[in-house]
Amino acid sequence: MPASPYFLTHRNPSVRLRALRELVGAPADSFALREAMAEIPSQPEVRAVMDDMYPDGYWLQRNPRTGKETGAGVEYGAYASTHYRLSYLAELGMDRSDPRVDQAAGRYLDLQAEDGDFWMHMSCLLGLNLRTFAMLGYGDDPRVTASLSLLLSTERPDGGYLCDIHEKPARGKSGRALKRPKSCFRGSVKALLGFSYYPKFQDHPRVQALTEYFLERGGIFRRDDPSSLVTKDVGSPSFPVTWSADLVQVLYALSRLRLGADPRLDRAWNLLDSMRDSEGFLPLSWTPRQSPWKVGKPGEPSDWLTLYADIARADRGAL
Repeated sequence: MPASPYFLTHRNPSVRLRALRELVGAPADSFALREAMAEIPSQPEVRAVMDDMYPDGYWLQRNPRTGKETGAGVEYGAYASTHYRLSYLAELGMDRSDPRVDQAAGRYLDLQAEDGDFWMHMSCLLGLNLRTFAMLGYGDDPRVTASLSLLLSTERPDGGYLCDIHEKPARGKSGRALKRPKSCFRGSVKALLGFSYYPKFQDHPRVQALTEYFLERGGIFRRDDPSSLVTKDVGSPSFPVTWSADLVQVLYALSRLRLGADPRLDRAWNLLDSMRDSEGFLPLSWTPRQSPWKVGKPGEPSDWLTLYADIARADRGAL
C-alpha cells in the first residue's frame, strides 16, 4: 500500500491537506497544514469549480435536452449545480473563511425548509449536505443542526433511509397494513457519511440503527444473498462523492464511526484490497463527465480513492 509520506508530500495541496489531517492528525497550527491551506484557493481545480458563480452566490446548470437551468434553488442538476459545487469545494479543502464560499453556503442554507429539509426529504441530499457543511465549517450552524435533527428523527423498519418519493404509508385507505419498501442503499450511505462527521452523535439510537443496517450485511452485501453486492456500483469506486455509493465510502464512514474493525466487515476489506494494483493504488471506475472538477480517467489509478482507502484503513488500525 502507498505509504503516508507519498500523500503527505503530494503535489496537490488538497490531497496533502486531507492526508495531514486524517492520516497523521497534524495540529491545526502546524506549518505543513497551514502551507497546504494557503495554496489551495489558487489551484486550477478550485478555480474550475468556482467559475461562473453568480454574484448572489450560486451556480446554474443547463439541461441540454430540456433547456431548463437549475441551481438557483434547492433542486439540483447533474453534478455542476450549487450543492454539488459546494461539496467539491469542501472536498478540495476550501471552507467558510473564503468569502465566496461563505456567501454561497449561507445563501443555500437559507433556502432550507422549516423542518431542516432541502428537497423532498431526499436522504442522499441531506446526508451529502451534512457532510459538506461540516467540512466547510458550519457543523454548529442552527440550519445544519436542523437537518441533522431531521435525519436523526426519521425512522424506518430496517434502519436505513428512503426518500419521500419512494415511501409508502404504513397503512392503506382500508386501514390494512402495507408492506413498506426497503430502504435505499445509496441514500443510506450518504446518511452514514453525513453522520460520520458528527461524532458526538455516534451513540445516538438512530445512528446505531443505521450502522447496524450496514454491519448486518457485511457493509456492502445483500441480506438475502450474502455472496452478492447490494448494488452494482458498490464494487465500482467513484470520485468525487455524488449519488453513487461504493465500498470505499462505506468503509471510510464506518471507520470514522470507530466500527471499521468489526469482523463482519472482513469480506468487504478483502474485496477492497483485491482491487488495488501492484503498487497499492485503487483505479477510478467512474467520475461524472458534467463535473467541473476533473479528477482523472476511468481505469487509471486514483490518488483520491487510494487516500480515502488508506485513511479508512488507518482509522481501522490496519494500515
